[in-house]
Amino acid sequence: MLNGSIEGIASNILSDRLKKLVAAGILTKDDAARGQRARYSLTEAGIQTLPIIFALGNWGLDWRTGTRELRARQELMRAEGMPFIEDLMQDLRTRHLDAVPVGNGARVRSNGLPQRMTRSPASPATRGSNVPPAPAAERAEGEQLPTTTTAHRPLG
Repeated sequence: MLNGSIEGIASNILSDRLKKLVAAGILTKDDAARGQRARYSLTEAGIQTLPIIFALGNWGLDWRTGTRELRARQELMRAEGMPFIEDLMQDLRTRHLDAVPVGNGARVRSNGLPQRMTRSPASPATRGSNVPPAPAAERAEGEQLPTTTTAHRPLG
């Protein structure tokens, strides 16, 4: 088992999954000298999976239970919406593909959250809402806010 891993994944399982992601073109692997760890980097294809992962995480918030610690990051990303995901994708391009930073200059902290995120998932602005509105400054003129309805009871 890997020490400090939330998932408690065994190293042989992780190794197998990393090999599969490299073969699928999601990651690249830089070979390391003997006794050193290899460095894995996302490819553009891997970075392009972020909106899918974001959508799956939102589904999980609505339909699955989980510990507060595991849900907190997704709740923050949901509160910030797609502008955050686009900023994160650009930051990943800078870190993994040596791309030149572009956009509004939002940077991602070491915990994976952008510096511009200031709302807590338990703040009044996000409490009780499945899809919190994007800040007005981030919405296009006349853009409608997304709404969701829950027709089914979440699985427990």
